[in-house]
Amino acid sequence: MNISPQDASKALGEIEQARGRSRAFHFYSGVGPYFILWGLIWVVADLATEFLPSPAWIWPAAATAGGILSGVLPMFLGPRYRPPLDRPRRPGRGILTYLVFFAFCAGIFTLMWPASPRAIHAFWGVLFGSVYMLAGIWWGARGFVIGLLLFALSLIGFLYIREHFFLFMGVVGGGAMILGGLWINRA
Repeated sequence: MNISPQDASKALGEIEQARGRSRAFHFYSGVGPYFILWGLIWVVADLATEFLPSPAWIWPAAATAGGILSGVLPMFLGPRYRPPLDRPRRPGRGILTYLVFFAFCAGIFTLMWPASPRAIHAFWGVLFGSVYMLAGIWWGARGFVIGLLLFALSLIGFLYIREHFFLFMGVVGGGAMILGGLWINRA
């Protein structure tokens, strides 16, 4: 059987498209549970911040708990959520990434200080929205849409919601994360 150069080129293009879709679906299946986890953390921490009398400890405790839960989550999710075997395993890479990320944020807050709690919280929404948009550019439109929603709602909340800002951010920020995780898991 002889294949023309045009047919071979077309077949290779179709293979590359399938490979791209497969990569996006693998990404979606891997991050969906993390979106849901962090969305729940976001909702609970913001509601506690809104309604408890001294909320300064809530987000540091929530972020620490979330980091620990993110580290152990793969043990409970099964093989579907693990990275492919063709990638080299690098123990500690997740923890180092987490530490570098929070060191970066601590540096930003040092530069912006003094910042209001509202500004700090809106920063997180804008930052995570940007990260999800960047991930979406590389791995699929769903991440981009979720990031854009989170980015926009964080700015809207900061600029226009004076009363019950943390309640707003818990519902829309955490809610966007949870709905996004559910949407991503449908892939």
